[in-house]
Amino acid sequence: MKHYHIVYAKNRIVSCSETKEKNGGDEPYYEHNRGQLSFAIVKADNESQARSIAKYLAIELNQKFRQHDPA
Repeated sequence: MKHYHIVYAKNRIVSCSETKEKNGGDEPYYEHNRGQLSFAIVKADNESQARSIAKYLAIELNQKFRQHDPA
């Protein structure tokens, strides 16, 4: 498996590229601000799988923050 670095803008994938970065054990590793992802590092067999994981991650995080958002 390889590691991929995904960059987001408004929780949409802007870029996905193979990287030598490792995520220190947490799978996947990501950073966000109130549910808005900035980047993620995921482990996948290929770029297509990495993009699928990244998309699912954005959906899950968005749903999580909508549940906790007092509207």
